[in-house]
Amino acid sequence: RKYPTLIAGSGEEVFEKLLQLHQRYQIDEFIIDLPIADPIHRQQALTRLAAARQAAHHIADRLSTSGVTS
Repeated sequence: RKYPTLIAGSGEEVFEKLLQLHQRYQIDEFIIDLPIADPIHRQQALTRLAAARQAAHHIADRLSTSGVTS
């Protein structure tokens, strides 16, 4: 039986963990469930996660255009 995994932290920490899961298990989609009742706090949490993703993609794009590989 599989159990859900809880991931908590800053936007950057959550994004990094999701990226690790994607790379390890080739997961293409994640279900993000935020047990936050307040809609403003829920939106802020999603915004932080989206900002972390956008920043990571920006860094990757800059590295690829400069010829740096990981």
